[in-house]
Amino acid sequence: MTNVAVLGPVRKDTQVELSRSDCIALGVKAPLRESGDVAGSGQIRIEGPCGAIDIPQGVIVAHKHIHVPTEMAEKLELHDKQRVSEAITERPVVFKDVIIRVSDNFRFRMHVDFDEANGADISGFTLGKIIR
Repeated sequence: MTNVAVLGPVRKDTQVELSRSDCIALGVKAPLRESGDVAGSGQIRIEGPCGAIDIPQGVIVAHKHIHVPTEMAEKLELHDKQRVSEAITERPVVFKDVIIRVSDNFRFRMHVDFDEANGADISGFTLGKIIR
């Protein structure tokens, strides 16, 4: 794949997040996991202009989640690791089993992969509603 985004901050373990479609195209087996849970996950070779590295584990399909700043989580009575649904307004879709992630370092944003975004006709900023 070309034009791949590399994001920080640096983590203890290398993590590669792919959509299910990416996994099929690359021939990679990757479990659906919460970000950071890479033990026993898929493997991949990463090549770039300065060389290549084999990652023996760390490839996942990231579970959809919502980053919520601590102060907002308190106001909305949400807690870390809580499971909710999210109704998207663009093309009426309800995502179920969405994980709430709470931290002072977060901006209030939902993260879905490319396949999920396409299915809901999401491109860029889209409004949604948390459903308990």
